[in-house]
Amino acid sequence: MSSLPVAPPEPEKPSRGGRFASSLRWVLESFGPLLVFWTFEHRWGLVPAIVSGVVVGVGLVTFQWIREKSPSKLTVINAVSVVVFGALDLTFRSAFFVKLEPVLGNLVWAGIFLTSAATGPGLITEMVERTSARMKDSVRSYMRGVTVAWGLFMIARAAVYLWMAFALTVDQALAARGVLGPASFVGMFALEMAFRYLRWGKKAFGSAPPPEAMAAPSLEP
Repeated sequence: MSSLPVAPPEPEKPSRGGRFASSLRWVLESFGPLLVFWTFEHRWGLVPAIVSGVVVGVGLVTFQWIREKSPSKLTVINAVSVVVFGALDLTFRSAFFVKLEPVLGNLVWAGIFLTSAATGPGLITEMVERTSARMKDSVRSYMRGVTVAWGLFMIARAAVYLWMAFALTVDQALAARGVLGPASFVGMFALEMAFRYLRWGKKAFGSAPPPEAMAAPSLEP
């Protein structure tokens, strides 16, 4: 008598605590150099901030290289940005450069997002797949579009900051950036989430990114 086929066991879903720990680790590894830079600059000044940001950036890239033989592009980008913009801050210590710096920063990020989408699956796709399995082709296409949208968003922010650099004083520009910066990011995230929900409903917010059917990840190379 032939035995009945036994279905393979379903993979265990990570707990909420596990997902939170994974997300926290990703944030600290990806944005660690910038977080350290901002903390040290606020408390001890620009030079200690640059040194600490560079040390943390090199340490994280080395750790990721040893662990995965491939450091995260986002970690590398943030580590390099600490060096570049820290050097610019030391070189051009003027009120106008303080107002102009976010213009340059947003244009750099716009270039990174748009270039990654033009030459590959896009930075956001790579970020997601680094912490999970390869997504369906339809999902990858959507995330590539999100990457392009973030690039255009950064260009729009740069244009606003450029107007502020010429129209506002340093104190006014810093105050406006303190509100506009976080608010614009929250608005962009909310807009993308609303678009997802309107197009795919609640299934767009499952354990994997959208869209249609959340099938098993593709095994294509």
